[in-house]
Amino acid sequence: MNYDYLFEIGLESKNIPYYDGFSGSFEPFFNPETVDNLRYLQNDVKLWKIHGFLGWQFHRDGRKVIRSATGRDDILIYPSILKYDYSLKQPYIALIDRLSNNLRQEDSVLFVCGYSFGDEHINERIITAMRSNQNAHVFVLLYDKEWENGQVCHTLTEDSSLAKLAKDNTQLSIFSSRNAVIGSQYDKWAIPEKLGHNETIILNQFFEKDVYSCPEEPLNQEVQEKEQ
Repeated sequence: MNYDYLFEIGLESKNIPYYDGFSGSFEPFFNPETVDNLRYLQNDVKLWKIHGFLGWQFHRDGRKVIRSATGRDDILIYPSILKYDYSLKQPYIALIDRLSNNLRQEDSVLFVCGYSFGDEHINERIITAMRSNQNAHVFVLLYDKEWENGQVCHTLTEDSSLAKLAKDNTQLSIFSSRNAVIGSQYDKWAIPEKLGHNETIILNQFFEKDVYSCPEEPLNQEVQEKEQ
């Protein structure tokens, strides 16, 4: 089973209606006019996949995009030098426009999970929208663990591109397992100097043993000793 369908499977298992920009049942077609209409199907969960989806295909007449399971070539944006060019075509441009327009709404909030801000054309839209709306805020829940030579490292360092992006914009907050950028300030999560035995047990539920950002120093020597 491909993970691309997990949202659909989850929503349908709970009998939750959703809309993904496609209309019809035999060969659902992408309807860009409805994507940016905030009043369209207001009670439905909106499910936008701005990098494409398995089953998106060009119709045989070449004038529209349909969703099909016939096995023809899927329309997806893969990592390549043409990535930005593809993002300017339908259905991607309509979906990215919706993201940008949502951030321009009064007091809008965007929660990001599973995206590490590696696509400049998406980053540009998010940052531009926030600059035009001082009441908007973006919260990024970042899984930043990577393995290097058998050791776990954390990629959200003060010099990382994402940290620099957040340090230049107070409306962008980044939360990772060891560090964070909040209010344009980068720092480690604070751990109390002294912890009781029960508190240490609770702490160990959230932080793995001997897993610290490298090449940074361990956060707290006393915690290490109790873990050992």
